[in-house]
Amino acid sequence: MKEPTKIFFDTAPIIYYIEDNQIFASKVEKLLEKFEKQKLMINSIVYTELCIKPKRENNKQLIFLFDDFLNNLRFEILTIDKKCAIIAIDLMAKYQQIKTVDAIHIASAIAHNCDTFVTNDKQLKQIKEINILVLSEIEN
Repeated sequence: MKEPTKIFFDTAPIIYYIEDNQIFASKVEKLLEKFEKQKLMINSIVYTELCIKPKRENNKQLIFLFDDFLNNLRFEILTIDKKCAIIAIDLMAKYQQIKTVDAIHIASAIAHNCDTFVTNDKQLKQIKEINILVLSEIEN
């Protein structure tokens, strides 16, 4: 199997890494090392999801940590456009249990030619349009 060139990260893996989750932080770290030469991507909704809780709690330090992490690893923050919306609609029509926000994340990845979508949501494994990499399924 060829090495992916563009990797989209869902919200949870980034939170696990920054907040040093006992179970998943090391798995995310290994993925980041493995993908150090690839393009890493999120969309503006992932960024919103990362920052909303610390903003509500007035935790400026955590927002800084998220920003620093994204900047240091040169994550590209993708915008959501009509092409993404159409792909999300197609995904939700085909996979009826998928949540709108998940469909938008995956649609962003597909629209921007990502090879892999990193998440910890096992339900998303049903999606065949992109390689779904689930953290809980990665060996330590």
